[in-house]
Amino acid sequence: MGVQVWIARDVPHFAFFPPLLLAVDSRFGTDRHSSSLSWSGYQESNARIEDLFRRMPKSVRFLNPTGMLKTSDGMVRMESNGVSLFRDDHHLSTEGAGFIEDSLRPLFLRFSPHQQQFHGPQSRANGGIGEKPGAHDPEAVKQTK
Repeated sequence: MGVQVWIARDVPHFAFFPPLLLAVDSRFGTDRHSSSLSWSGYQESNARIEDLFRRMPKSVRFLNPTGMLKTSDGMVRMESNGVSLFRDDHHLSTEGAGFIEDSLRPLFLRFSPHQQQFHGPQSRANGGIGEKPGAHDPEAVKQTK
């Protein structure tokens, strides 16, 4: 029996501390999106690693929940309902982990004895299980079975 290799993608790195920016925005009523990370900036900063991932054998699977962090206006989401999704500039907070939980569910259920009860993503999911390298948007991701 062969081994299935999974590589977990890194979450976006900010040039600032999102919880602090959110606190300042809340205190002074400033616009947090003006200094947030753009999705295109995130993709540009990961171009080199994306190239490496594209050269991996097709049997390697990628876990990339970052597509769930893309906002409709092309930014990387820092918060949900005013709560920071990051605990520092490059680690998800407990709330952030909960936010991407649905994108991870298919992977863990795949190895669960109760996997037959799972019938697909429950809400926000689609975001990155078994994706092809270079695919970041939840719509572009294909789940493994």
